[in-house]
Amino acid sequence: VAVLGGFLQQLFGPRKLLIVSTIPSIFSWVFVAVSPSSLTCLLFSRVCAGLANGLLSGNVYMSNIASPKFIGSFKMVEIASKNVGSILLFVGMLCFQTFGVSLVSCISAVFPALGLVGMFF
Repeated sequence: VAVLGGFLQQLFGPRKLLIVSTIPSIFSWVFVAVSPSSLTCLLFSRVCAGLANGLLSGNVYMSNIASPKFIGSFKMVEIASKNVGSILLFVGMLCFQTFGVSLVSCISAVFPALGLVGMFF
């Protein structure tokens, strides 16, 4: 998928690919929220998450908008924020497990939706 992402970036541009990649990310959380105990929904969720992650793995949008002097620093911040986000999702799932996986998944779907909205401004 990452190779396809690179091709699609050249074809449509990195910004449009960022916008499109939020859609499978949102669907990933929706599949978990709809039926957290269904193996089929969980597999579809993982496929959507992998597709979104694969499309973003080689994104060059940052090099289009940032100064070359700061790109390395921004890339490290991006990697660190992905790791911190994963940890926060895990901690959030532990803290709010009494509310159920569906509600936590709906709340988690807000973050890629905010990213989608933010790309239009």
